[in-house]
Amino acid sequence: VKKKFTKTTKHETKDFAAALTAFATKFRLHGPGSVGDDLDTGLEILGKFENELEEFERKRQELANAEKLFDLSITMHPELLSLQKEMKGLRQIYDIYKAQRVAKEEWSETLWADLNVQLLQEGIDGFLKAFRKLPKDVRNLSVGFHLESQMKEFKESIPLLLDLKHEALRERHWRTLMARTGTEFEMRADTFTLENMFAMQLHKYTEVIGDIVTAAVKELSIEKGVKEVVDTWESMKFTVQKYYKGTQDRGYILGSVDEILQILDDNAMNLQSMAGSRFVGPFLTTVQEWEKSLSLIGEVIAVWLVVQRKWMYLESIFIGGDIRSQLPEEAKKFDNIDRIFKKIMSETVKDPVISRCCQASNRLTNLKNLCEGLEKCQ
Repeated sequence: VKKKFTKTTKHETKDFAAALTAFATKFRLHGPGSVGDDLDTGLEILGKFENELEEFERKRQELANAEKLFDLSITMHPELLSLQKEMKGLRQIYDIYKAQRVAKEEWSETLWADLNVQLLQEGIDGFLKAFRKLPKDVRNLSVGFHLESQMKEFKESIPLLLDLKHEALRERHWRTLMARTGTEFEMRADTFTLENMFAMQLHKYTEVIGDIVTAAVKELSIEKGVKEVVDTWESMKFTVQKYYKGTQDRGYILGSVDEILQILDDNAMNLQSMAGSRFVGPFLTTVQEWEKSLSLIGEVIAVWLVVQRKWMYLESIFIGGDIRSQLPEEAKKFDNIDRIFKKIMSETVKDPVISRCCQASNRLTNLKNLCEGLEKCQ
């Protein structure tokens, strides 16, 4: 009987070794360590291979007990030990992979508006630290390499998230980003989550994001510059003052415009510089419109000052002097000019905002006509 069982045990040991070799081949070719960067699949099949390996260990112990019972030398199965060692390493890698996957799933539900870069940074650093504590031979496994690469890529994408948080980014920049990364999402504050950002695999687009953010920052600078010009000229007013001849009130005239002209020159130079920038695109129309407006304002003020100076000179001659009776035709012409000039000045008193005064309908033409008329009266 002992002989029979001894023979059976030897057969079973031989069959066990053959089955183990077949399992080892399957493990190397199709096991959780052979999945490349598809760690989700690796995690899925890990348990199945672990169970099979545990079954081999149970069977090995059974055979070892039988060998001991029949005074046979205990068969060593180095391949089994090797597989167990590798499986233990794979389990350590996949535990970290699973934990960081769960963390990422939680992070991905965060609204973009609530982005906490520090939380992501500390989280991924923790997983990388845990990975680096693993034995070198475990870290060097193929899936270990892929796990570390994926975690590093995620870490590299965090500063890019911060870049994309820049106040300069407008919807047009997000549209460009979607086009360049081949993704599509709706930028709604109440629904836009980090999941959309993770899906873009930002680490692949470091240069693209750099270009977009640089353009956005430069454009913001132009946007602010344009706004400054617009705000200035939508509120800047003429100083209008009473004009007296002795104690006689003779109407209104413009006060000093030196500061206005200085600001006008500065703003015109700034607009010219903006128009020459390769980032002016979204604001080109506005910049060009304001260049025209400032040019017109400058021209109107120049003519206005000439008219005012001539009017003040001739007003002292024609109003209440003997010259009226000597030059009745010129006096009549001056009276007409005087009426129009005073009308312009009374409108200016009511609304002294420079851009509206200078761009009022036919203002430049009317002032030029007044200038010519005054020239003829002299």
